[in-house]
Amino acid sequence: MPADPIDPRLRTERVDTTHHVEERRKGVSPVLIIILVLVVGVVLAFATGLLSLNSSGELRAPDVTVSGGETPDVDLDTGSIDVGTETRTVEVPDVSIERADETN
Repeated sequence: MPADPIDPRLRTERVDTTHHVEERRKGVSPVLIIILVLVVGVVLAFATGLLSLNSSGELRAPDVTVSGGETPDVDLDTGSIDVGTETRTVEVPDVSIERADETN
């Protein structure tokens, strides 16, 4: 058996030095899907009567009183656009259509 021309002690393994770039998946994020499913589930639970909100007492907005202060003075200058009309005569070219002889 012939001897191996390369000494086994000198052999080296090839190491891949290229960098792996992670590609972003196109599509919907799994977290977004979970949130969407939860929101739809809560809405359906309220719609079907599985969940309901009960309160004790009458629900009404609180009484609010405002006193003092003044509204600021605002001066707004806007531009103006003058739109006018004008009559013009436009030459339109004559178009003629000629059919080619149909030969089959």
